[in-house]
Amino acid sequence: MGNLLFSFQIPTLDLHRACEFYSKLLDSTIKPMEFNGSGMALLPGEGVTGRLVRHESSLPTGDGIIIYLNGADDLNQMLNLVEPAGGKVLIPKTQIAPTMGYYALFEDTEGNRIGINSIG
Repeated sequence: MGNLLFSFQIPTLDLHRACEFYSKLLDSTIKPMEFNGSGMALLPGEGVTGRLVRHESSLPTGDGIIIYLNGADDLNQMLNLVEPAGGKVLIPKTQIAPTMGYYALFEDTEGNRIGINSIG
């Protein structure tokens, strides 16, 4: 079956603002584009693909599913960029269990709850 997760979308109200936020957070240039009457921007990475989307049927929310970004060796490297980029840290780096690594939660500029996982 392979990887269970195929792709994900992060809804936005202001695609340009979201692109700026995630560009800073992910240290990558994320550019908005129009696609079938909607706004979309591709997130960097390999394998599972992620997109920022602006569409009337996809609204940001602080409730529901949480997507976890890969914080690699230490999620604080990414988490420390959240507030300067305009987001809000909801849960700081917290150990899940000694063998399971760490997680944190933040709210992006659009109002979505997003998590970060890391091994250290």
